[in-house]
This record gives sequence, structure tokens and C-alpha cells, in this order.
Amino acid sequence: MIDAAATPLQLSAPSLGALLFQFLNSFGFIILATVGLAIIFGMMGVINLAHGEFILIGVYGTALTYHAGIPLPLAMVAGVVVTTIFGVIVERTVVRHLYDRLLDSMVATWGLALVISQLLLIVFGSSLDSISTPMGSVSYGPFSSSIYRSIFLPIVAVAVLGGLYVLFTRTEFGVKARATIKDPETARAMGVDTDRMYVSTFAIGSALAGLTGALYAPALGVDHPEPREYVPRRGVRRGRRRRAICDRRDAVGVSRPQRVQRHGELLLRDVHRTDAAVARGDRRAAAPAGWNHWLCQRLAATPEG
Repeated sequence: MIDAAATPLQLSAPSLGALLFQFLNSFGFIILATVGLAIIFGMMGVINLAHGEFILIGVYGTALTYHAGIPLPLAMVAGVVVTTIFGVIVERTVVRHLYDRLLDSMVATWGLALVISQLLLIVFGSSLDSISTPMGSVSYGPFSSSIYRSIFLPIVAVAVLGGLYVLFTRTEFGVKARATIKDPETARAMGVDTDRMYVSTFAIGSALAGLTGALYAPALGVDHPEPREYVPRRGVRRGRRRRAICDRRDAVGVSRPQRVQRHGELLLRDVHRTDAAVARGDRRAAAPAGWNHWLCQRLAATPEG
């Protein structure tokens, strides 16, 4: 474990390596997840609050095609294509009416985000079967890091940035796109199809969101949980919400024997906390731990429903 109070000069070489790989992992995800959003906002003046859901569509498209028997690289391509087509449909039906209307675009895309997330939840459930992370891992001292997440994906992020720089500064499309950004009326008078440029730009942003979801599908996928193991959402009945709280305490995504063992450990910990709080005379500290202990015991003894 890395000492949070230690300075970089006091850290050992394996600890510095762990920090480096954590930085690269976060760097790759942040770049890939935000570059499409930045392009759409920079060119169209639209803040797409549904960009995260576009990434989610890329994850679902990749995972579903992969589990249908398609090789992972082709499944990733399918996830990108599905997200791009969906983005074009959204631009033609919703976003095209909201150019240069910042607040209106935020409200509309926020509502679209809610619709997409709930539809995916209803149709496909709250989780997907996992995809094994390719390329293995690298070990250094007591630590290990995924080669795919900490090395390959940051390289892809840098390559995407380089490709976009070339696209928007060295190509005819980039010249027309920058002209549309600077002065759409003048660009239209000079023969630039600004409407087509807007569609193409939104399609690029959507494709980048789909690429992020496709690339991170192996890294973010989880095993399909048992019916009780889900994150509670608005509108869930109170009994199910309380049951979901205890299921998260049992550790979501692990086998039943491991969950039973973890359940016992958590209950024992709550008992010790309650006894210690009672001994101190601290009723406020004793009440939550005792309540959690009693609640999980009651729910464990009741059938699903």
C-alpha cells in the first residue's frame, strides 16, 4: 500500500511505478472521454450532457456483439458504429434545433441522458457479462498493473489527439470546420455546407464517445449479478432499496460463498462497533451500527419480493 503522507522522493521505485501507472490509466480515460465533448462544444456551441450515455451505448454495443460471438476488435468497431449512427439520429432530430442555444441544449441533452439510461436499464438490465481484459498485466514489486489499461489505452489517447490535430489543421475538412466555427454565415456564402459540417462534427464527437466505451468495455465490464445485487434507483420500492443496501454490504459481483463470508465479517464488525460505542456511552455511534446489524439479519431471513 502506498503511504499517502510520503513525498515522491520518499517513495520506493515500485510505489513510484504504481503512481505512474495510475496516472496513465486516468490520463487515457479522461482524454478519450472528453475529447469528443470538447469538439462538439467548440464547433456547435452545444454542451452535450448525454455524452456519458453515448459512451455507455459504446460499452453496451461492444459487449453485446462480443457475447454474440463476434471477435473483440470487430465488436469494438460495432460499438463505435452503433454510437455514431445514434449520434447522427440525435443531431438530426434534436440537436440541430439548439445550435447557439446553450441553456436549451443543456436541458434537452440532460433529458435525453435520462431517457437513454433508463431505456438501457429496462431493456438490458443493470449490468453486463464481463469481457476479459486483454494483454495481461505487468508486475513490479508488490504491485501489478494492466498493460491494456495503463499502457495501451494512454497510447491510443495520445494517438487520437494527434489524429484530431492533423484532421482539423492539415485537411480540407479541418479548414471548412474552422471556417464554420469562426463565421458560419461567411462560410456558407463561400460555398461551405455548414449543415453538413455540423452533422459531421457531431458524428465525430459521437464516434469518439463510442470509441471510449468500446475501448473501456473490457476494463469496465462486470459479472452479471444475482437479482438482489443491483444499485437502487429512484422509484424502487422501499423494501427493495433496503435489501439493495445490504447486498452492497455483502460485496457486489462476487460468488455466493464469498458474499456469505463477507456478510459475516460485516456483521461482526458492526457488533464490535456497537459494543464499543455502548461502552463509551455514545448512543449516536451505536445506533447506526446496531441498526445495520439488525436490518441485514432481518432481510437475510426474509424471502425475495
